[in-house]
Amino acid sequence: MPNAHIVEEHVYWTIGVTAIITVLFFIPALGDSALTSSVTRSLSSNSVTTGSTITVRLTITNAQNDNFILIEDIIPDGFTITDYGGSSSTQSGVLRWADISTPVANRTLSYTVQAPSSSGVYLFSGQYLSENMANTAVTGGEDTISVTGSTTTTSTSGGGGGGGGGG
Repeated sequence: MPNAHIVEEHVYWTIGVTAIITVLFFIPALGDSALTSSVTRSLSSNSVTTGSTITVRLTITNAQNDNFILIEDIIPDGFTITDYGGSSSTQSGVLRWADISTPVANRTLSYTVQAPSSSGVYLFSGQYLSENMANTAVTGGEDTISVTGSTTTTSTSGGGGGGGGGG
């Protein structure tokens, strides 16, 4: 079978190319973690009142001159995205960025969200993947925000009174 020889050579060539790609792209990711790219989240405030707007910043540090980075950030349930910050979003509460540059620049992405109407402690989460990483990594930095009830006080007129009249 003349085609069997061609198929066999193709299989060996594919295995060889896969091995080279593994050595060039994935093994460096197993080295010194100080040399890997990273994404770090910061919040404009860690404690807000219900309905407040918060700016979320994702700082990209490209320590290996990666040519691409994929970022996904997930906002807590109840929060509303008010500015997507250039991300693409196909799923509610999830923001995604794909930066394909030569190399990816160190920079900060930002988006804004509105706090929910319910008080509580909420968690942001996210992950990213860059060219020289074998697996996704969890976004570092701040992830917890405390939402408290409104600080606005209302006064009522006329009512209430104090305790008992004399009589």
